[in-house]
Amino acid sequence: MAIAHPARNKRCVFCNRWTGNANLKFLNPNTGYEFTTGAMGKCAKTNGMYASNHIADKCDYYDPNMDARKLL
Repeated sequence: MAIAHPARNKRCVFCNRWTGNANLKFLNPNTGYEFTTGAMGKCAKTNGMYASNHIADKCDYYDPNMDARKLL
């Protein structure tokens, strides 16, 4: 399990185009979310397989999902 905040950490788990299931669980507005690391999912834009904790800082297709937008 990992903890990350969408405003500070761009991860695939927070992307609208990532189709995996990492059991995203909201903790609080300051801490962000807890999720399963290593959960694999497919990127709908690149067609590649990525882990939930994959760093998406340099991804041109990163689009925050609804859970991430709540904290941005």
